[in-house]
Amino acid sequence: ATREGGQREEAERRVGACDAKSTVVPNFVAPCLTRGWANLGRFCARRQAPIDHLAPRGWAKGVDSVNNCSNIEIMLRSLLALLLLLSVGGCSNFLCTHETVTTLRSPDGDHVATMFMRECGATTDFTTQISIDPSPFQSSGNVFIADAYVGGTRGEWGGPWAEMSWDGSSKLVVSYDKQARVFDRRTLVNGVEIRYQPLIR
Repeated sequence: ATREGGQREEAERRVGACDAKSTVVPNFVAPCLTRGWANLGRFCARRQAPIDHLAPRGWAKGVDSVNNCSNIEIMLRSLLALLLLLSVGGCSNFLCTHETVTTLRSPDGDHVATMFMRECGATTDFTTQISIDPSPFQSSGNVFIADAYVGGTRGEWGGPWAEMSWDGSSKLVVSYDKQARVFDRRTLVNGVEIRYQPLIR
């Protein structure tokens, strides 16, 4: 009990003047304040915290548990990493919609080419994008990206018109409206050669 009281006094000393009525830290969290987490905010550790029952099952309550503190640190670090990831680039993806236009498998079955529409709100145009062997976490095309902002014929999906076909097992032919504004047009992806045919529609 003496050791626990000393740790709580140390935690309160580190956070400085703080109104214990405004913020309550459970007993199972308070020991972690002595490990440096007090700098993350204005926490108050009280001798009797009324929300100790919120501690995850299996965690000791009101004691200095190294495992408890480690778990809390892991959760806080994971939350901060997730927020950072979303702020860097993930948030914009939440505003985008995708619609698959067509999917073609290569003659030998080793590759898949997918053409899709991607649209990210009123300030952007509908785009036509193509990927070869896309990953589940891939949001943009890794082969071809274009929109019809400057004019040209649009497909039924809203983006610039385009078609694709396999010419053998390792060559993809992409035809698209010549007036489309092209952002990306790669010629080799995942061992597949891509040949382009700009056409006047």
